[in-house]
Amino acid sequence: MKKLLLIVCLAASIAFAKEAPKPKPFDPVEEINKPRPDARHVTFTTDESTWASVDLSPDGQTLLFDILGDLYTVPVAGGKAKSLTKGPAWDYHPRYSPDGRTIAFTSDRSGIENVWLMNADGSNAHALTQEKGFYVRSAAWSPDGEYVVARREDAKRGGIPPQELWMWSIYGGSGVKLTSSDEINNAAGPVFSPDGRFIYFAARERGFSYTPDLSNGLWSIQRYDRRTGDYVRAPFTEVDTRRGTWVATPFARVYSGRRGTWVRAPFVNLWVPRD
Repeated sequence: MKKLLLIVCLAASIAFAKEAPKPKPFDPVEEINKPRPDARHVTFTTDESTWASVDLSPDGQTLLFDILGDLYTVPVAGGKAKSLTKGPAWDYHPRYSPDGRTIAFTSDRSGIENVWLMNADGSNAHALTQEKGFYVRSAAWSPDGEYVVARREDAKRGGIPPQELWMWSIYGGSGVKLTSSDEINNAAGPVFSPDGRFIYFAARERGFSYTPDLSNGLWSIQRYDRRTGDYVRAPFTEVDTRRGTWVATPFARVYSGRRGTWVRAPFVNLWVPRD
């Protein structure tokens, strides 16, 4: 009888052990973005922001922006801003995908700055890039919404380390290097052409120096060709600002609709006709 009772108790113990819930695996993102128990919560009201990154939804109805490391949306017509992200993590530089369904943004919620994606309503946030020793910042969408280009910087180097442009598929992968720090010391501000073939970006070709030679200029606008993999200084371009899309170019003759004349302007982003 004692043996039977012992067997029954042992079987019950085994069944209970099997049914016991497993401890939740450690999630560094959740840990980093969880406020400390002694954190102070601050509430504020504002109708302006300084040094904010702003984007416009493809349908022209919603403004997307960052304030103090969180992302918000607000109707173009005005109204109360809606919070998309919150917490200790620093989220910034949000950009709508061409179809308006997805937002790419930079966040340090994984412990270092990477590019993240989320739905336009702020749900389903997940890391697109998962670098551990590199900062990945300032994402730009391809016109088809299939790729994202961003700046990648070595986090292990001090001073002002070189920055390269890399491209990632939104479906995953380790990314593809577009520019090499051996040829261009610093690449920034990528902008796709309307057909997606070219990527224009600001480039500092020479390495960092406390006494740089400025006789030929320090920065230029380069044009990367996705078909050939080559990049060259962007050519002189003549554009009409009355219609089209934005694109980067070093110098251009710009039509001023207000005066009806063409003017020469050094500049980064210009409005280029689609047809």
